[in-house]
Amino acid sequence: MHRLHAGRLTRLLAAAGTAIVLGFLLSTSSAAASPTAASLVAAPAAAPPGAYRIIATLPCKCYNGQKAIAYRAGYYIPPSTGFGRAKVLLKHNMYKKVVAFIVKAPNHTHGTGTGGLAHAWAVHIVDGEVVQILKIFAKYDTRHLRDNRSFGIVTAWCDGIQGKCPQWVNQAINAQAISQALWPANGTELTYAPPPAG
Repeated sequence: MHRLHAGRLTRLLAAAGTAIVLGFLLSTSSAAASPTAASLVAAPAAAPPGAYRIIATLPCKCYNGQKAIAYRAGYYIPPSTGFGRAKVLLKHNMYKKVVAFIVKAPNHTHGTGTGGLAHAWAVHIVDGEVVQILKIFAKYDTRHLRDNRSFGIVTAWCDGIQGKCPQWVNQAINAQAISQALWPANGTELTYAPPPAG
């Protein structure tokens, strides 16, 4: 059996009235007429099936006044490709309740285009002493997709940590902001204002 080289295959398909765009066959007239055909060729691989499924709708004080943001199943391909829950959990080890706490915060800024960024703080307490404070972020996109819902959470992470957040960040499982006077002797608290360090 002879191998069919890519250039020869493209010429054969073009002669038959088709063009290859991201693995799909389109008529050459459609490809030529589409203003995005050239950009589609350069686009990264499409998300796997089910990646855009919404697993939760999180209350949000989004930069544009939007009151809720989608949290999609997403996907993750190391080292940094992907979005949504899969990327947040597998790359950055952050639970949904912590992400929900961050986007409910009043601390939002507008990034570029339809992107927004929210932040809060996680505080680790041992024997009544604050031993670590981490600023935690959630990046989101407010543009609407074909399902008429926001693209939603892109990723979330702990400031200064390239990979996984420490598990203690997730131990504030109820993700409720409480007064510092009520902080326990041991545990994790989440807050919307920068806490004093010790």
